[in-house]
Amino acid sequence: MTHPGRHRHAISANSSMLEVRAGYGLVRYFESHFCPTRVGNLTLDDEGVWRMRRESNKMESRPTTVLLVGYAKLPEETAAQSLYGSVGVALELERETGTILAASCTLVLPMASDFISKILKGKKLPEELEEVVAEICARYLGPAQNAIVAALRAANDRWEGYRAGDI
Repeated sequence: MTHPGRHRHAISANSSMLEVRAGYGLVRYFESHFCPTRVGNLTLDDEGVWRMRRESNKMESRPTTVLLVGYAKLPEETAAQSLYGSVGVALELERETGTILAASCTLVLPMASDFISKILKGKKLPEELEEVVAEICARYLGPAQNAIVAALRAANDRWEGYRAGDI
């Protein structure tokens, strides 16, 4: 049995927190003898109010990067052709600027994939596409050169479609 005004509890809720009010003396006694001022998601404030924060929507902010992939057919004389049939160029781009943060391609030799990745990192699409194509043509002398360029152009087409709202 409770005494009027002494052990009353009230529960109220608003959009961001749930409050449980208890008689000040009872809460202080209970707190000092049995429990801490924080239990799980509940925190006891100086007024004897237990507050529980609700989980916020963690997907409120939009991710800052996108992943694009372009594919192109490989020539018959490449080892990757027998494994993959086509070359894929994957690009992680910063959404606002189009800057390539990371790149990968499906070539058999890791060194070749790393080499292409180094050429692509830091470049901006579509502004620097032709510069990147020229650098790949000048520096990558493997038989998959044209396929890599075609896959890169396909990834750029997807990026431009995304920016235009077509994808």
